[in-house]
Amino acid sequence: MNYYEPIKPMLAESGRPFDSKDYIFEIKWDGIRCLAFLDPDSDVTRLQSRNLLDLNPHYPDLGGLHRQAQAGACVIDGEIIALHDGRPSFLQLQKRMNASGLNLARIAKHIPVLFVAFDILKHRDRYLTDQPLETRRRLLAEIIRPNEQLLLSEAVPHTGNAFYQAACAQQLEGIMAKRLGSPYLPGKRSRDWIKIKRRRMQPFVICGFYSHAPRPEVIASLMIAAYYQDALRGFGYVGSGLAQRDIDYLQHALAPLAADAPPGPPGDFPTAGRSVHWV
Repeated sequence: MNYYEPIKPMLAESGRPFDSKDYIFEIKWDGIRCLAFLDPDSDVTRLQSRNLLDLNPHYPDLGGLHRQAQAGACVIDGEIIALHDGRPSFLQLQKRMNASGLNLARIAKHIPVLFVAFDILKHRDRYLTDQPLETRRRLLAEIIRPNEQLLLSEAVPHTGNAFYQAACAQQLEGIMAKRLGSPYLPGKRSRDWIKIKRRRMQPFVICGFYSHAPRPEVIASLMIAAYYQDALRGFGYVGSGLAQRDIDYLQHALAPLAADAPPGPPGDFPTAGRSVHWV
């Protein structure tokens, strides 16, 4: 029996730190959103991205998570993370995104990943999305056996402001606020979940841009990079917040700077399979 059935994960609204007896607060993990389908009768754990893509080729070392399901098959929501100096590092995780074959095996030895679970959507044949948050979290803690590759995301009640300050002091990405009693809403963005990111400033370099057919010359989003240990490395892409006048200006400014390759080793500039116009 195939236990896998695509499910879009629930999404969060953005907000600021607050205290409330109606919410619990968790760490916002700096990684890749993932639904894990844990079926003890299967040979491998199925890993699905936020966009319903198969993540198993990129993180084969997490293929045995289903062995940690103690009370039958289940679907859990969480984040794939990589650690650097004891903290989640998206930069480290990026190094694995486009790796494959022998290169992936080599990188995986130096950059292991783990799965942080924070919700459960299904247990055996029963969907739990209509159950309140605290019921789902309690069941998750009962049926998952944590190990070095699988962690449970802890939560604190009420004190969101203090928890946010503690997360900032540890240079974490931020925190999540989740409303007690709330259901799980697949594929929907809701104020039942609020993401509160740490405010930070960092200089970035534009190193390319993405475009969409049928106008490959028009900027859709920018590829940015940052200096890390004196070397320029790809950081990701940004597209929201650009007014048309900004796009027109960048189009004019970047056109004469066209390059054939990224400004450093290609492995340091993950493209997520997209075609990039380098500058």
